[in-house]
This record gives sequence, structure tokens and C-alpha cells, in this order.
Amino acid sequence: MNERLSLFPMNRDLCAVARYATLLQGYKLAHLFAPGYMCMGGEDISRLDGGTHVGLPLTDYSMEMLRECDVLYMDYDETMVSEYFYKEIIVHAKEMGVEVILSNMLRQRLHDVFDNHLAADEMPLATAPENETLHELNVPVVMVLSHGLFTDQLAVELALRQHFTETGYNVGQIGSHDVCKLFGFTDIPDFMVRPGDVCEKAVRFNRYAIDLSIEQKAEIMIIGVPDAIIKYSDRLLQGLGALPFTVCNAVKSDVTIACTYYGDYKKMFFEELSQYGKYRLGGPIHFFNISNTSAMPDASIEQDAVRLIYTNLENSFVLNTLNNTDAEGYYLFNALDNDSVRNACVGIQKTLSGNAPYIR
Repeated sequence: MNERLSLFPMNRDLCAVARYATLLQGYKLAHLFAPGYMCMGGEDISRLDGGTHVGLPLTDYSMEMLRECDVLYMDYDETMVSEYFYKEIIVHAKEMGVEVILSNMLRQRLHDVFDNHLAADEMPLATAPENETLHELNVPVVMVLSHGLFTDQLAVELALRQHFTETGYNVGQIGSHDVCKLFGFTDIPDFMVRPGDVCEKAVRFNRYAIDLSIEQKAEIMIIGVPDAIIKYSDRLLQGLGALPFTVCNAVKSDVTIACTYYGDYKKMFFEELSQYGKYRLGGPIHFFNISNTSAMPDASIEQDAVRLIYTNLENSFVLNTLNNTDAEGYYLFNALDNDSVRNACVGIQKTLSGNAPYIR
């Protein structure tokens, strides 16, 4: 029997989980918790991500509602006013016998205080490779990359999983977020985010992906990569694109998708990013998810800001902009619009089958 799963606090990634709840393995959604002080109970989750209305209401968190679930998945959200609130809810859940799964980011923020009984299993270290060579995966690979937070990368990964599963393919998948484990697939293995030699990590990940594709009898591999593909500025390094560089050079991609922020882009933007993908990330980028979020440096701090300010937009506004953007030769879509993301998945499938039209 499926366990009743609740999510807290609802953020952009957890909205994607709710939108694709039919893909959950062994769980059914109970409550989509928002902090009570936000007073958003009853509002559709589209209020948080700006996507298509889906008829899934938010619930103001309360201990009474917490009793109505078996498992609580908790993610980190930088807008939470206090980390004490997380700890209080964890204590409540423990008293009620509710299993708690903390995201990796939240565990790090809480300094692993609750790791001994609440943490999800970590991925094992891959076996040391016998030599420093890269092997080909014998199945098509779709790589999903991002420019940073709030670009709906997880929604793209789940949309691809749904499309190819429904089309009849055995899907092997590695996700960008550890919530992926609730859907029956894994996230980026732990050894990839530990200190270590980049070349060794690439070879290990190559073997890991090949072994996983064989184990899952995959006919297609979907790989979502955490962290931004490039720095925003010398003050906003975003990991310098190190993890995407390592993964993309470890496994050759047949289709690469970049999830980016909303902007008034010209065709040159997509051309340059496609070339960046070709020469640094092992393959050109032709598919672009334009998210419902714009990002700008916080000018209130100093001229060369060290943080970004994010603005949420409605996907109807974003789609209107996409329809009027000159991007011939590239496919632009919005992951939170049902028709837009469905058409993108069809375009990706045609590309993989060698029947891709000259698309925009």
C-alpha cells in the first residue's frame, strides 16, 4: 500500500514533485505544506511557481495535519525565517511516528543533527576504475543542465521521465535533486560532490552511468546535473561549472537541454550558449527551457553584488515572449506549461530518432 507523503516547505522543486505525483513510487500525496505565517492555505501550487493551474492546494502547516501523513519530506528553502522551525517540525514528526526524510541541502544546514535516524541513504562510492578511459553508453542520453536555482530543472527531468515512460521506453535516470529517490531513481552519486580529482571523478561517473543503464535495462538515459554550468560573475561563481563539466565530459550526450532564466534574449544568446556546450560540455545545446523566473544582481548591497534577486513570472507572460523571440534552429519551451513541455518532449524524441525537423 502506498504511504501518505507530505512535503514541507513547498518550494519550486517540490512544486515539480506535486505536478508529477503520478510518477511517485510507493507514495501518494497527502499535504503540500506551506509555513502558516504565509497564509497560503487553499491556494493552488501555481501561486508558487507561476505554472499552469493544476488543482493541487497548499495546506498551512499544523500538527493536526501532520498526523495525516506517514512520511514527511523536508527541503531547504532560503525564505524560511528560522531554522528552528525545521527542528521543531522534526521533533513533532518523531513524536507522532512520522518518518522524516531530509534533503541533502537541509541536512547540511542543520549540521547533520538528525542524521542518525532521519537521513536518506547515501549513494555508495563507485568502484575504482581499472584505467583512465571513457566508454560509450550504448543508449541515447539526454542531459539536463541549468543556469542556477529556480530554473525548473527538476520539472524538466520529470516531464522527460513521464513522456518516455508513457511512450513505452525503459528509462534509466540520474536526477539533479535527491527527492528523485521518491520516484524510484537516484540522484548524482555522493562521490561526485566530495573533494577529489576531476579526471578520476569523470571516469568513475562514466562507469557508474554504464552500470546503472545495464542494471535498469535502460533504452534511454536521462541525466540531470546539479549546479550552474557557468559562473554568473567573478563575485557569483556558482561552482564555476565544475560539476556539469565533469559529468558532461564523463558521458556523451545526444540531446542537451539548458534550463535558464527569463530574459529578452536575441538569437546570439542561444548561439553562444550552444557553442559553449559544444566546446566545454561535450555537445551543443539546442533545447532551452525558459523558466518563469528572472534573476538580477542585488544592487542594494553594492555595485558588484554577491547575491541574486529572483522575480517570479506567470508562464503565460513567458510563453508570449517565447513566441516572439527569434531563435531559429533552437527549441524554446516552458516546463510549467503542459502543452509547451509536451511538445518539447516530442521534439527531443524526434531528435533522438533521427527525424528532427528544423525547429524553433
